[in-house]
Amino acid sequence: MSEAETINKEYFETQATDLVAQAEEFIVLTPEQYTAAVVKIDEFRAFQKKVHDTFDPLVLAAHKSHKGLTTTRNDLLQPFSGGETLLKGKCDRYDLNQERLRKKEQDRIAAARRKDDEENRKKEADALALAIALEDEGKPEEADAVVEQAVQETSVARAIPTVEAKPNTPTGLLRYQDHWTAVVTNADAVLRVFCIPDQKKLNELAKLNKGQNAPEGVKFENNRTTIRR
Repeated sequence: MSEAETINKEYFETQATDLVAQAEEFIVLTPEQYTAAVVKIDEFRAFQKKVHDTFDPLVLAAHKSHKGLTTTRNDLLQPFSGGETLLKGKCDRYDLNQERLRKKEQDRIAAARRKDDEENRKKEADALALAIALEDEGKPEEADAVVEQAVQETSVARAIPTVEAKPNTPTGLLRYQDHWTAVVTNADAVLRVFCIPDQKKLNELAKLNKGQNAPEGVKFENNRTTIRR
């Protein structure tokens, strides 16, 4: 901040302190006090104009300089950020495809496991039925041998660990963060709790009706402001 700007700033701050203190002490209970308050409003407005006249040219010059530098910076950044985005998109598509393949393989492994479990249960059931038949024929030792063999075979099969399919994406290089969003496909089917009233249209209705005839579930409020004529 230049010396001139500092001097002007201190001047306006001093005037503002005095005027605000006067405004805080003002009492408006009579027409005369009302008129005096309006005169004081004009003083505030006059100082606002002085502040604008003093600092607006400085703000405009700084804005032009800032805008030019910002444009140059953005122009220089664009090809680099664009290239980064391009490669990130390709890596993201690769990773999503690897996840799709991993899930497909995982589903295949799970289906094979279920099939093995079903075959093992059938083998145990067949062995149990055969053992019962052998028992009925008076061959308990053969029945025990059939059951023991079936138990051993199915136990070995169940002891085989389940293989988990892993994605073929190098780790520790990129991190992906999911951003789930909702897409409305049938507005009529959306639950009321998820429906947001159109505040803009409601405000327009309140303005049109001047606070009268508010629709059900809505209350019109007048947030009035004061304007100097």
